[in-house]
Amino acid sequence: MVIEKKENVYESEFGIDQNIKNRILNSLENDLTSQVKKLFLELHPADQADFLSSLNFEQRINLIAIIASEFDPEILTYLDDKLKSDVIELLGSENSAKAIDQLETEDAVQVIETLENEGISEILDHVSEEKRSEIEEALSYPENSIGRLMQQNFVAVKQDWSVAQATYHLQNTEDLPDDFHNIVIVDDDFRPISEVSVSKILKKKKQVLMSEIMADKEELMVLSANMDKEEGAQLFSKYSLDYAPVVDEKGILVGVIYANDVIDILQAEAEEDILLLGGVNDINLYASSFTTAKSRISWLSTSLITNLFSATIIAFFAGEIQKIVALAALLPIVSSLSGNSGTQALTVLVRAIATKEIENISLGKIFLKELLVAFINGAALSTVAALACYFWQHDLYLSLVFAAAILAAITLSGFFGVFIPLVLHRLKFDPAISSGVFLTTMTDMFSFLTLLGLATLVM
Repeated sequence: MVIEKKENVYESEFGIDQNIKNRILNSLENDLTSQVKKLFLELHPADQADFLSSLNFEQRINLIAIIASEFDPEILTYLDDKLKSDVIELLGSENSAKAIDQLETEDAVQVIETLENEGISEILDHVSEEKRSEIEEALSYPENSIGRLMQQNFVAVKQDWSVAQATYHLQNTEDLPDDFHNIVIVDDDFRPISEVSVSKILKKKKQVLMSEIMADKEELMVLSANMDKEEGAQLFSKYSLDYAPVVDEKGILVGVIYANDVIDILQAEAEEDILLLGGVNDINLYASSFTTAKSRISWLSTSLITNLFSATIIAFFAGEIQKIVALAALLPIVSSLSGNSGTQALTVLVRAIATKEIENISLGKIFLKELLVAFINGAALSTVAALACYFWQHDLYLSLVFAAAILAAITLSGFFGVFIPLVLHRLKFDPAISSGVFLTTMTDMFSFLTLLGLATLVM
């Protein structure tokens, strides 16, 4: 009973309470400005972002107009890109600049990236000179690079400094980060060579040099500012990094990036791959039905066109199906088993490509393994299917054809589940985008062709 009570308490503490939400909406509809402001501003920025996402366009305009002067910049970090752009436009250049001025540079850059060039220039004209300089420096790096995510505010000391000098620096430098645990050790050219924890500095005597207490140079993982952010995120995941110094083309330290910055990248990449495998690129639950339908119809149209090939095969064997009506009932079984088997192999390969794991494994081994797995599963399922078909139709030849078709189709699906994403990857296409459509077409075609072709030859 106590545990249940605690769970209920937690449920009420997180997220927007429906009563509060209704009160804000009612106050908004009745133009109770002060009540709207009071209720909305008491919410956590993440909940404020969720509430903004749930509003229609007119409601959003009214709410932004009420809270514009007291808008919490952190809200922008929780909004999707489309909504960020809309909110910035509703806030106006001056209020938007005020909000962006208060954000960390990496967060400000992510907001700026969602705007058109004209909007970027207009807002940058209103932000502080220091913030504008930091944003422009970040934007000078390639899109989707580590340089656009790194924090330009970091702590670095030279290797020949003493603990006393480092401590004095920490205590008397005003623009240090609010929270840091490690200090980068640099050489005379400001190139990172090692690191030292703050706790280690505090434990040592004042005359001890940084070079005496810094970590082994091999332990420091340094990233290039031009590195793709997904590649950087994978390095963080592989080596369990808490942070990493970031250098420019000359190897000079220009920033640091922390694990919490790359977690969002990994989550976004995983989410993107899952959505693309399903042919979905719009997950906004509050978007209009027309907008959502428009975002999905391209893949459905592609699927329609590719499935016409499968229909052609069925039409070609129409005469055989008329003679053996049971074939019509067996076709979707073979197709379904084949498709599911192929999807299993496809999912494994897309993940391996996304995480770069495939670079460490021989392609021949991958093909052989997936073919063997598909063959084993096909053999087991075809045996069961043959027995079930025989008890149903009492036709030995039909049962054997059904079993052979399942075995062949599932084995081939294992091959295509590996082959299709690899080919798309080699052609520089994202295998998550269109592998599913091609796999469905290939498995359906060969499933129908195998079952109907064998039936024509044997029966």
